[in-house]
Amino acid sequence: MSWAFMMYLVIAEPIVKGLDECEWSKRFDEWRSLTAEYQKKPTDVNRDLLALTIRNMARGWGGPPEELQAEKTEVQEEMIEVLMGNPENLLFFESEIKEAKRKWSQSDQSSYEERKEYYSRCENSISILGFLPDPRSVRVLGELLTDTQAFWTSEGEEVLGPNCRYAMAGLKSLIEDGPESSDDPIYGKVIDRNAWIHWYDQVKSGNRTFRFRGSDQFYSLQGPVDKALGSYLEPGSLPTRRDSIKDRFSRNWESHKFEKRDAKLRGFGLIYLGVGFSVIVLGFIVYKKIHDFKVGRS
Repeated sequence: MSWAFMMYLVIAEPIVKGLDECEWSKRFDEWRSLTAEYQKKPTDVNRDLLALTIRNMARGWGGPPEELQAEKTEVQEEMIEVLMGNPENLLFFESEIKEAKRKWSQSDQSSYEERKEYYSRCENSISILGFLPDPRSVRVLGELLTDTQAFWTSEGEEVLGPNCRYAMAGLKSLIEDGPESSDDPIYGKVIDRNAWIHWYDQVKSGNRTFRFRGSDQFYSLQGPVDKALGSYLEPGSLPTRRDSIKDRFSRNWESHKFEKRDAKLRGFGLIYLGVGFSVIVLGFIVYKKIHDFKVGRS
């Protein structure tokens, strides 16, 4: 049995399929055993297994029933605390990203296997940093916000490429007092990334502090501080201007070619849906009138 398949049995299967209350309690015990095993033997394999479990427990689908959510959170927090207890782990995840980038820069970037390996290594390390409330996590994630290098498209940049996308998701998960998310249904993520880049620039320059979720302690990138810096971000406010769609499309990014195409497809799609709905309604009306006419004659 492969190591990957064992991971599926231990972690992914219960989340995908769902378990009853008794089975979830048993699974919690198994996850606590993983934590204890790492404390006993902090090997690379146990570290990676612990990190994988933390990430999978945060998936938006599946999960235990409502009455067990608090215990799930408790188990996950125990895992995070233990993982952060070894300062070498944060350094490892950061170095893993750097090493993945170094190898990617020297690889055959047209190869699907090379792209897949780079994507997986970056996703795993960037995603786990979004669960580790430490200024070093914020620094690594903040620097990745501008990493728009494309590796699923043939060339150019992706304004929401995987690395900057996972970095932004990690910061949103960690930071209590960051920019409010945009409610724009189409370009919200682009607007959010601009806001987080601006936010991180302020943090990096020493003009803004931050708090981690569930904590009243203020931090800079150097560590805890006594005084908060930076103006409060009102709900819905963004510390950057919103670029118009015309301005965004005028930029020569590879991803914008796809945005233009997708915008046209969305427009055509809405037209087709509208026409289709109208035809259905009209057909129903005609059918109803014919039916009523026949009933009246009979």
